[in-house]
Amino acid sequence: MTGNITAQYASEYESGNKIKLNEQGDKYIHFLLAGQAFFQDYEGNNQNDGFSVKRARFIAY
Repeated sequence: MTGNITAQYASEYESGNKIKLNEQGDKYIHFLLAGQAFFQDYEGNNQNDGFSVKRARFIAY
């Protein structure tokens, strides 16, 4: 049985900051910020109306 195996790829992980640990750039530390936010409006009937952060992450690998 032959064939290629591929993994999922997300282009969002291309952004962020990289600190290269060697001149070739094959060893590095990569930092990313990711988040989700939402706006809810219950016509002023709820104290939670407005902009809220649902999820915020700082990723380093």
